[in-house]
Amino acid sequence: MKLKMTGHEKTTMRYVSAEELKRVSDGNSMGYFKSDIDWNDSADPIVVTIVNTTYINRTLTGQKKNDVEAHEKKHFADFKGLAEQMKKEIDAALKAGRDPQMQDRMDWLVYDRCRKSATFHRQTADYSVEICFQPSSTRPT
Repeated sequence: MKLKMTGHEKTTMRYVSAEELKRVSDGNSMGYFKSDIDWNDSADPIVVTIVNTTYINRTLTGQKKNDVEAHEKKHFADFKGLAEQMKKEIDAALKAGRDPQMQDRMDWLVYDRCRKSATFHRQTADYSVEICFQPSSTRPT
């Protein structure tokens, strides 16, 4: 079996109204990074499709806009690194003839992303810290 994973390496920047930002985020953000992940592991190749979107409040200007963009770029960079690591691990499992455990890997990706985000927010003033729930499964190898 093989893996075809796309979308993890890019994000689309969208400058949106405060109302739209509130609908896609936690409700208090000036910016928000979101990943939609879909996969089908019932055929060969296994297909993982990721759509990343970075939302920025379009009323921001100047340094505040630059700061929010940089903040959201950090979230994207963290996610991209985690997704690339997951891809390597899935490829290694498939090459070794092991079950890729796709659901478990997706659960751990979401958890790891949450933890990275929480760690980043702890270092940054004026941001809430996420509560991350560890998957009940054992981390796949």
